[in-house]
Amino acid sequence: MIAAVLLAVPAEGRAQARGWLARDKVLHFGASFGVASLGYAIGADLFECVPCRIGLGAGMALVAGGGKELADLAGLGDADLRDFLADLVGLALGVVLAWAIDVAVAGSVDLFAARRGAVHRALSARGGQGPPRPRPTP
Repeated sequence: MIAAVLLAVPAEGRAQARGWLARDKVLHFGASFGVASLGYAIGADLFECVPCRIGLGAGMALVAGGGKELADLAGLGDADLRDFLADLVGLALGVVLAWAIDVAVAGSVDLFAARRGAVHRALSARGGQGPPRPRPTP
């Protein structure tokens, strides 16, 4: 849906949008910001692992912004590196803000909770014992 809105910008509007703070760049930033934040929120519901949440948000925004620029390169619009850079800035700030809200709401977010959970499950399977330890030499 976002791609359809961005593709609907008239050609003359795209031709005028060359400055760093042009309306087109703000739209790219805003769309990527929203997609990245939404992706992080979806990831928070699906994953315990914070890097997985960040990856989902960043990946969704990268696919949306990169896909739009690839469509422009294919002749469906006016490709501009600054559009993609605005996408990347929106992606970064969207994920960072979503992570900060996650930390504020959850109190603290453990970056490696999933890894620790896997270790805990492995230890439980061994009867609570850790890996065998070498015996000290006399």
